[in-house]
Amino acid sequence: MIWLIAEDELDIRVLISTMFQVWGKNPVGYENGQKVWEWLDTIESGGTVGDLPELILMDIRMPGKKGNEIANRMRKLKTFDHTPIVLMTAFALSES
Repeated sequence: MIWLIAEDELDIRVLISTMFQVWGKNPVGYENGQKVWEWLDTIESGGTVGDLPELILMDIRMPGKKGNEIANRMRKLKTFDHTPIVLMTAFALSES
């Protein structure tokens, strides 16, 4: 079972990948939104991409395309009709 991670912070991406492996999942990681966007281009053009992920976990704030932009595109593709997409962020609001 493949789970996709799109996260620009290496430490967070490695931590999540390790957790996925401990849970018996196969993590596939992308370090920015543009790489995920290009992967979607390949899918839409009918190119071979291997097995599709059964879960997608994406950072909202990444260089290039943002997680919410990618999620919106994925939701328009029949391929991802039943794929859970989880958006996350490490951004914290301060009280000052």
